[in-house]
Amino acid sequence: MQNESIALTSQELTAEPRYAYYRRCQRFRKNGLQCKAPALKDKRICYKHDEQEALALRREQAVRELGLNERPNDPRAMQEDLWKVAMALVDGRIDASTTARLLGALQRGSR
Repeated sequence: MQNESIALTSQELTAEPRYAYYRRCQRFRKNGLQCKAPALKDKRICYKHDEQEALALRREQAVRELGLNERPNDPRAMQEDLWKVAMALVDGRIDASTTARLLGALQRGSR
């Protein structure tokens, strides 16, 4: 099998008229198709995408509250950031996937 990349056209990223009788979620999936779930009242997205957005905002806020160094240049700053991430995980302020993402970024920064 050949690995082909899928190019999405602007026509594929437009709402389908056959679902115009109710307001649909305005998010598009990775394959270019629109989410067909009904949109929440007074919102442009469905329940699932609203929850995903809220989770992403909570994670961003938790990371901001950690107060990590912007660019840790010295080993002491790296150690401090590792300590903050570890303590936040133990205290339950961040979840495991956020911890993995932060530790990956710290590892890349140490190179």
